[in-house]
Amino acid sequence: MLTILISHRRSGAIPLSRCAQAAEFATLSLGCPAGKTIGGVEFASFGTPSGSCAAANLRVDAACNANTSVSVVKKACVGKSNCSVVASSAAFGFPVGHPCLNVLKDLIAQVRCTGDPPGLPPPAPPAPLRAVHAQAFEVTEHDSSKAKKLLLVNKQDSTTAPFDLVGAQFKCMESIDGRAPWSGPKKTALAPGASVSLAPFGVAILTETACK
Repeated sequence: MLTILISHRRSGAIPLSRCAQAAEFATLSLGCPAGKTIGGVEFASFGTPSGSCAAANLRVDAACNANTSVSVVKKACVGKSNCSVVASSAAFGFPVGHPCLNVLKDLIAQVRCTGDPPGLPPPAPPAPLRAVHAQAFEVTEHDSSKAKKLLLVNKQDSTTAPFDLVGAQFKCMESIDGRAPWSGPKKTALAPGASVSLAPFGVAILTETACK
């Protein structure tokens, strides 16, 4: 799975909901209406699940699914009005050598709020356009080796977008601040699992090779 939408830590532009999706290395946020708390987890899968929150057709891919998905989300969310979970192999405990470790994954989770009937609720209305977009892709280098890259775009005009890269191996970020006069991309060396921030109207490409 190469093309994905990535969510980021909650901002005012993206309201919390009972069901949400986050790409690997991003943070998934869930929540209930005022006065209610999260009472249970209806669905959770970190791997390559199919379906969408809006269509209410979520399915686990048995070939790539962390068996801790439900327990991790339950521990982080049940009893709270809102919660956040980092979508990373480190958080969900994928063992070393698991074939899923080399696959770009997503986390999808759906919770039940106090007062909701049992079972998955009706489909939610379409979510507003995400303020942050990402496209993960793989390229073939000159020496025929494969390299993973991640394109990030912050569409917000006044809010910096943070990302948690827990478990990621990106070593360099080339970024452009869309509000500043053009001076070429800024290169930033990244430590393993670093957190990065993208300026308003910013664009960045993350690579697994060191900055040159």
